Amino acid sequence: MISLERGNVLFPGEKDGFDFKDVKFKYQFVNCKGQVKLGVAYDKKATFTQYKYKGKAYGKSQVGTSLWPKPGEIEIHDVSADLYFGSRKLGKVSIRFIPKYYSGCSGKMYDVLRDVGLRANDKVYKSNIKKLILRNIKVLKAGVADEGKTDKINKRLSKS
Repeated sequence: MISLERGNVLFPGEKDGFDFKDVKFKYQFVNCKGQVKLGVAYDKKATFTQYKYKGKAYGKSQVGTSLWPKPGEIEIHDVSADLYFGSRKLGKVSIRFIPKYYSGCSGKMYDVLRDVGLRANDKVYKSNIKKLILRNIKVLKAGVADEGKTDKINKRLSKS
């Protein structure tokens, strides 16, 4: 489990949009029908810290309490990370369209070994699955579930 606090996971923030902290990012490598797959999820308990609009940061009072998102409204869309097998770096992987909940092999799974040019059914990785690790995790795109809220905030701030 990795926290999206600045020390563990990099989230430079969108040009415009909410910045946040305190989201727990979770992943697990599993053997699904003879193939090594990655399952990813995150808990939806974000603390929204500020809203950025045209290079300026705004707080909750400036945006308005009714438009400020609740902790469960966070969505993480795109993540990149370095894939390691023990201490050996295998390459960079991209994880897109991250589900809100992890549901094992029957849910959304990622073939990150293929992303770095390896076979997901290779015996070495299947028998040493616990040696697979993600490092240098970077959230590339995240936001609020209700896009209409963002539009309303931008409209409000453009008038001020």
